[in-house]
Amino acid sequence: MIQEHHLVMLRDDLPSEHLKSGTVGTVVHHYQQSTHYEVEFLVDAKSLVVTLSHDDIEPILTPTDTTHP
Repeated sequence: MIQEHHLVMLRDDLPSEHLKSGTVGTVVHHYQQSTHYEVEFLVDAKSLVVTLSHDDIEPILTPTDTTHP
């Protein structure tokens, strides 16, 4: 499960929202009992929040991330 406030990358183009594969966003909400997330992207200096499935995004690890057993 991807945690809220983590960075993610879009796996494929999302033409309906004018987003390209590789675009980086921030998870702002994870729906309980679901594999869907609300992800915020900054597009042309405006915030765009899109609901995406786990299969649509890939977590981006940062140097401060730690692995929990």
